[in-house]
Amino acid sequence: MKRLYWFLGIVCLAGLACWAYYRWSTNERSVWAYIPENYLLAVESTELQNPPEPLRSYQIKLTDLPILEEAQDALQLLRQAVPDTSLLHSFLHNKTITYSLHAETNSVVNYLIYIPYQPGDQSFLSYLNGLNSNEVRGLKHQTAKQSITDVTLSKSRKRFSFMQYDNYLILSPSSLLVENVAMKISKLLDVPDNAPPTPAEYATAKTKFWLNWANLSVLAGRMMSQQSAAGSLLALLPVNTAYKTTVNKVRKGLLVETTTATKDAHAYWQTFDSQQAAALISQRFIPNSTAAFYQFSLSDPIGWANRFLRYQKKHEPSKANLKSEWQDKYIISPDSVYYHINRELILCRMESDELNEGGNILLMKLNNARAFQNWMHYESGSIRQEEKAKKFEEIISGYTVRQILLPELPSLWFGSIFQGFPKTYYTVIDGYAVVASNMQAMRNYITDYKRGNVWMNSAQGQEVLRILQPRPFSLVFNAGKSWFSILKNLRSEWKGPITNLEEPIKRLNFLTWQVTVLPGKVDHQFVWTKGRVTADPSLLRKVFLQKLIPNPLGRPLQREPYVYRNAVTGTTDLILTTKDNYLIPVTVGATPTVKFRLSGPLVAPVQLMDYFGKGRDQLVLFTENHLYILNPTSKGYQLYASKPFSKLLDYELTLFDQTPERKKQFSALDADGHLYTITKATLSLVPSGLRSDIRHANLPISMAYTQGDSYAVLLQPNGSVALSNAKGLSLPNFPVQLNQPFDGPAFVETTDRDADFALQLVSANGEILKMSQEGKVVNRRQLIKPSKETRFRMLVEESAKDWLIIQQTNQNVTLFDKQANSLFNIFPITSESQLRYYDFGAETKIIAVTDSRGTMLYNLQGEALIQAPIPSLYKVTIEFAESYQKLFIYATSDKGVQILTSKIR
Repeated sequence: MKRLYWFLGIVCLAGLACWAYYRWSTNERSVWAYIPENYLLAVESTELQNPPEPLRSYQIKLTDLPILEEAQDALQLLRQAVPDTSLLHSFLHNKTITYSLHAETNSVVNYLIYIPYQPGDQSFLSYLNGLNSNEVRGLKHQTAKQSITDVTLSKSRKRFSFMQYDNYLILSPSSLLVENVAMKISKLLDVPDNAPPTPAEYATAKTKFWLNWANLSVLAGRMMSQQSAAGSLLALLPVNTAYKTTVNKVRKGLLVETTTATKDAHAYWQTFDSQQAAALISQRFIPNSTAAFYQFSLSDPIGWANRFLRYQKKHEPSKANLKSEWQDKYIISPDSVYYHINRELILCRMESDELNEGGNILLMKLNNARAFQNWMHYESGSIRQEEKAKKFEEIISGYTVRQILLPELPSLWFGSIFQGFPKTYYTVIDGYAVVASNMQAMRNYITDYKRGNVWMNSAQGQEVLRILQPRPFSLVFNAGKSWFSILKNLRSEWKGPITNLEEPIKRLNFLTWQVTVLPGKVDHQFVWTKGRVTADPSLLRKVFLQKLIPNPLGRPLQREPYVYRNAVTGTTDLILTTKDNYLIPVTVGATPTVKFRLSGPLVAPVQLMDYFGKGRDQLVLFTENHLYILNPTSKGYQLYASKPFSKLLDYELTLFDQTPERKKQFSALDADGHLYTITKATLSLVPSGLRSDIRHANLPISMAYTQGDSYAVLLQPNGSVALSNAKGLSLPNFPVQLNQPFDGPAFVETTDRDADFALQLVSANGEILKMSQEGKVVNRRQLIKPSKETRFRMLVEESAKDWLIIQQTNQNVTLFDKQANSLFNIFPITSESQLRYYDFGAETKIIAVTDSRGTMLYNLQGEALIQAPIPSLYKVTIEFAESYQKLFIYATSDKGVQILTSKIR
């Protein structure tokens, strides 16, 4: 009997042992039992350990997402630590690996990796635990009774830490994060078989995402340097909500959708209740330099306004109170704006670069443009009268721009996300109110609109617009164009880590966010689109002949072609002049249909001005004794010739187009101070005065706008700075004598929030000066002068958007940015060499160096953008097609005009 008991006991113990082994070997405990609650994002995937998918460049790869790229790179640490690739491959094969992202410190985000293992993986685990050599050294320590191994790779100097618990290998580049997991495990009485905290659907067949919106919003608040429009926008994101994530079938978009109960959604969304959305109708008004675009589609603007005013009193009381103060002080009615809106409201945050703010543009479709103008003129006049301020008025290409002296007015009209208008300038263009945060933004906008540089004519813009569905609220965020403004709004300790994500973020270029408000719920949809097509490396830097425009009528050309964006026909036209003085406009791809005979060769570069005052530019041309106006129409070109005049001393004239008398006449000024008046009725040019204090001002001459008038900025080699208007009158406190030599022009900076403009100057001795419009030097910086022969000058961008610094010592030239950071060297350079600077946006800035070999193109890092110099009889013209990431280069040869293209990205 005793033997039977012993036998049964042994059988029971064996059974228990087998059950325990089976239980240990087959129980897939949930990884969520070990993930710390402060996670930001979590991913489960069985495919990241595999080689990248063979997809096309425009399709989304999982590793295009910055976190997944980091996670995949983390597995490389294991590959470096375990040189036996077959052993590592068998361990990772078909494993569902989990990655969780965490804020490790106030300025560091790091990740944890959880890899399940089974009894068959013991050989790999034994190898990993036994690492101890000169190349790979593992040191163990205890935290919360858990053994943690810190591994150092001597060759790459990288580190990672790991621990084992139950059936998971838990590792991270951060030992602190692994210790946090150990601390969580020590608090668990039992390991629960938890499900993930929020539902998620597959992004691909083998990958899931979870986002912790609450923790992400807290992190975003810590990263932002100030309460800003960006912070107000982030506050509108949904939190603690279920969502699903998918990659569309063609793998060009990553889609995230979520629904929030109205009571749990941000109160701002409730203002959109009952609004019926319509398709975007303002494509022709959105400039291509837009970095972030907001659209409100309002079927009932008054209904929205009533809800918004209730929201503002409760949630933004400071703005509601300020509005009431303005109403009482100025006897105005800011809320009347809602009666003028017709269905659509758009905010464009313009592209910035590392030093300049692009500004903001607000577009409102109007019910009645004249009624809106009358109301705004009355409001701005009431404020000026109370403040005893001067009237501001500037005419830009036929559009009258005025200022209303109320800061941040759009944010009081429409909420905090419309912040960014320290000054408020407005005009009306084709039935739309245009409100700008500064005058330069307004000038740039009107120029882009007139030249058709808008989303309607952009392949890339059209691609984004196709994604947008009619919704009450839509946002389009262009990561590449917004990059510098993102960095500017970050706290300094975060800028370094975020900079490392620049290329991964730009890879997925466009983020769209659309919101629909329905009874009882708010639907959010995010689509991250791979908007940038990376060129085949074999095509980069190669120059291709796109088209040859033969010499018109077989006649050789007199000078380089003028490339004109014809706003009337929407075509690219070349304005050609032949050696026998024929002027021939040619539409690219078409046969010339008209020719004009000139009195002689052109003696000055072609200029643009709105001669007829109807909102479109005409071309101004000079021969020795005639002035010509070339007017584009829908039926072709018309040429108007002036009466003959005596030969001028200088034909490099600065045109004063924006003057009160512009309907009858305009004025011009040369570098020696000679003034001329051109009467429009008779098209006659006569001298009208002389500024005797001006001699040989450095070219090009910039224009400044202040106190409702235009002033030419004349910087002379002897250091005298004069500002002259069309009548020869100086701006108060000018001229100013700086008592040092200058080899280059002045630059007019218009982004100063406290003034209409400031002047930037670079002396030949290497001093950078900033001068206020009152004529005072407010800032000085001295550059290091390496030798006695070294001289400095300013290099102004071709369209006067930006400037750089040239340091020249004999034949050696070094370029510096505005912060005096060295960019690159150009050597050798001769007296015949020419340097030109093109700014096509924050991501595309080009230096053109022309010498006897031709024209070579570089980026600001000194990297060649083409393989060899481009030969040309005359100066080449360079343009950039953003939609295709191509440069278009117009060069001349004996045969005609060559249109060359080069893929730069």
